Amino acid sequence: WIRELGIDPRLNRVEVAVDELTDVAVEQLHARFGDTIVVEQSGNPTPTGCSNRYNCIGPPVRAGIAAPTNSAYPCSLGFLVRQTYAPGTGWLTAGHCASVGAVWHHAGVSIGTIRASCWPSCWRSDAAVGGWLNTTYASYRVYRTSISNTRVNIVQVQNGDNLGDQVCLNGRRQPHDQGFRCGMLSEIRSVDYGGTWFVDMRYATFSSWSGDSGGAVHSPLTNSMVNAYGIQSGCENLDRSADGCQPGQNDGRGIYSHIYWVTRELGEIQGLPYLTVCSVSTPCP
Repeated sequence: WIRELGIDPRLNRVEVAVDELTDVAVEQLHARFGDTIVVEQSGNPTPTGCSNRYNCIGPPVRAGIAAPTNSAYPCSLGFLVRQTYAPGTGWLTAGHCASVGAVWHHAGVSIGTIRASCWPSCWRSDAAVGGWLNTTYASYRVYRTSISNTRVNIVQVQNGDNLGDQVCLNGRRQPHDQGFRCGMLSEIRSVDYGGTWFVDMRYATFSSWSGDSGGAVHSPLTNSMVNAYGIQSGCENLDRSADGCQPGQNDGRGIYSHIYWVTRELGEIQGLPYLTVCSVSTPCP
């Protein structure tokens, strides 16, 4: 059931691709070869209704895809979430992308309605929640390639990050449609979006472009899993000719809301408990 083997010299690791990526397969391979190998889905998995970030309804739905694709200028979907009393699974995006009551589509399929938005009333998060997805479409996956099975492992806690941490942006403008854009968490401070202020926002040295807003910010890939860190909001030193911010060209930085404040404030503005991000440790439904 091992389909492919390879060496990634940049990260000094061996990559193993299997027919079907399951927890049992990962555990068996790590038990035999140790944690220095990375186990991934092979290039020939069962079709999952996904060909690229604009056409990836699944099932299941995953973070990092374009939405709403019924808009001329889509943003991106963030992590999937559970919300108290909700009849299904929700999803996160950026608040400035979302108008409460708007129906969002992906690849011609309705994925739900914007239920609540922090734009512009919250203190620490430019975020919104929409839904609802039924159990068929619920997941704790993020997009990496059209055939990958990358999952959210754990969710970062309040004050769980440190300057210098490696962080990755997973949004619809990813070049070549694969992987993530990673950088370093370099600052935590307020941001002023033309009179709309948020405090405790995270600044990171990854490139970001228009359309990435709402995407998932997470850890680098480890054993086909990532940890949830936040929701992409904007960027610093916008280069309008490039339609984005690129650290290597104009000292631009991405800006994201920490996942703790996203889930807390979206719950509070609805008079509900905090939202729960779908993950291996807290699966949905």
